[in-house]
Amino acid sequence: MSCKAKGFTLIEVMVALLLMTILSILSWRALDAMSRTRDTLNAHGQREDQLKALFNLWDKDCRQLGFQGNWTISLPVHWDESQIVLIKEQTFANGVSRPIVVIYEAQNQQLVRIESKALNTRQELMRVWSNALNHHLTPDLGLMNKEVLLDSIDSISTSIFVERRGWINNEKELIPSSDSNTPRGLSLKALKLSVTLTHQVTPFQKIALTGVE
Repeated sequence: MSCKAKGFTLIEVMVALLLMTILSILSWRALDAMSRTRDTLNAHGQREDQLKALFNLWDKDCRQLGFQGNWTISLPVHWDESQIVLIKEQTFANGVSRPIVVIYEAQNQQLVRIESKALNTRQELMRVWSNALNHHLTPDLGLMNKEVLLDSIDSISTSIFVERRGWINNEKELIPSSDSNTPRGLSLKALKLSVTLTHQVTPFQKIALTGVE
């Protein structure tokens, strides 16, 4: 009685190997897609955290513009195509308030925030304010505490809401060419910050109230 040999034929082995190769490729693609999705979600999560921190700082800075009667200059806000400059008042533990210059500026596709030290005299304040407006942002001029708030930005812009006049998008609408200061009597109610990210059409925006009565 003959005994037949048991096993797989060469064709069966090749088919099995082919199926295993296909399954391996599909599994690798699935893992790669999951990894890419995870990285994308992490990037979006990090971007959302950056935007949240940015807008929280913006809201805090705008609310600390102080009472209008205490403004050292007619309007403690300046803005152009690449920066926004504010003068806020910070109250310290001893109850003393001092002005601080804050700058939001687009630099090399990054949005940075620069804050000056507390300024004790009007002369010191005006020097730092002038330096900020002329983009002379160096530590020896009283500007310090530079931090990057957001990466991969395309542009920033702002506008202010003035009582009885509405939103003002261009500072030239407020400042006559013959005068360097805005006429007094304006009631600044809110400021809007717009940030456009790289490869994005619609900007992210935050409206912050000033608390000016």
